[in-house]
Amino acid sequence: IPYAQPPIGNLRFRKPVAFTPNGTINAQNYGPRCLQSTIVVDASEDCLTLNIWRPHEMTEPLPVMVWIYGGSFILGESQSYPGYGIVGKSIEMDQQVIYVSMNYRLGFFGFPVGRQTMNKGAANLGLYDQRMAIEWLQKNIWSFGGDPTK
Repeated sequence: IPYAQPPIGNLRFRKPVAFTPNGTINAQNYGPRCLQSTIVVDASEDCLTLNIWRPHEMTEPLPVMVWIYGGSFILGESQSYPGYGIVGKSIEMDQQVIYVSMNYRLGFFGFPVGRQTMNKGAANLGLYDQRMAIEWLQKNIWSFGGDPTK
């Protein structure tokens, strides 16, 4: 599910801009991984997406667990830890949760360096991506049965 406009063209090396939906989104598959220092076949600059797993049957809004992958800000992907195992275990334990993972810009695209970057306020873009994803969740997780306060 996209949470920000694709950071391409005039949005490259800029803070993320909120995604504006304009129709139905097919969210049955992972979005592309963000470009990184290793060779990844399905990588793209258009990668600011998140994944949401939830139990099929819910009786009340559930707490939300957000996973942000590591990788020293140079590699990683939201697909590394699929949520079905965590959600399944939460059901077994009778402590259901909704699990969310996100992609954010990495390496030079997410953490560019240099004087021009600093002057434009374009440093740490990957952290701004993470923040925007969490803000998107805060506003929209109720649509998936999540409790935005938990």
